[in-house]
Amino acid sequence: MPRVLTLRYKEMELPVTLEVFSRETLYGKQSVEKRGEGGKAYQNALLTKDGAHILPSKALSSQYVDPMGNYVASTLLVDAEGKAIPVIRSMFKEPVNLAQTISLEDYLSYQIERTYLINSEQAEELLRLYTACEKFLEQKRLFRFPYAYYDTTNQSDVILVPKEGLLFGVVGEFAELLLLKPTQVLYSDIEEEELEEEISFEIW
Repeated sequence: MPRVLTLRYKEMELPVTLEVFSRETLYGKQSVEKRGEGGKAYQNALLTKDGAHILPSKALSSQYVDPMGNYVASTLLVDAEGKAIPVIRSMFKEPVNLAQTISLEDYLSYQIERTYLINSEQAEELLRLYTACEKFLEQKRLFRFPYAYYDTTNQSDVILVPKEGLLFGVVGEFAELLLLKPTQVLYSDIEEEELEEEISFEIW
């Protein structure tokens, strides 16, 4: 069952679900199967480094170890200065306030990771939110709120984009555009006597 996200706009609280919207949704998907004798389909499998053993599905896992290689049950994420990195609570744990907006110019600086179609059983309230998003879009502004599917230290943003009666949640990270200045290349002349070897174009 899909997780329910509660969006709070002014005095309205709207429970919504996030439906993944991808290229497959638009164009479909085509897959190719390889089959052996008897028509049985082959499956991808992982091999150990020596190639002697096949690893079944879900046979690999991640673990943390200390500098000595000993297993560590839990870790504390810190930055380069040794300070603990704050954990961002999942957006599903409490209502999300729609109060922050960004400009269209800033929106174009985002690196988009995924896109969701926002649905709700409360159609009237969803239409009200869509209308509010459209009005902000006319002012070249878009709603933004933190994206954290689970508790995480890596925060992305969700940007609400209204389009043709549908409301989309675009997930991405802001990446400030840098304007590069033309570089000046300096050349230095090398005197012939500084060359260790002369280039000969004679044909032997």
